[in-house]
Amino acid sequence: MLPEPMTEVPLDADAFESKIAAWLMSNNKTETWFQEIATDCLELSEDERTNSAQIQMAKALRLLGWDNVVQKSRGKRRVAVWIAAK
Repeated sequence: MLPEPMTEVPLDADAFESKIAAWLMSNNKTETWFQEIATDCLELSEDERTNSAQIQMAKALRLLGWDNVVQKSRGKRRVAVWIAAK
């Protein structure tokens, strides 16, 4: 029996961490959300915006000292917002 092909490429939080850190600092961010990071920072395609990618972004943000503490409306949807730790 052949193994099933992988549908998601494994991602590494460490690979995201330096790119996200540089983007957050260069844009003077004090809050952000996954969609913004995926689009503006990591330039992920729709197919690359997977649950695995969100988990790795969350790990990277936690390593950078950010907290997921606020829910805000973005259009018709409520999204989790990450805030820089004080």
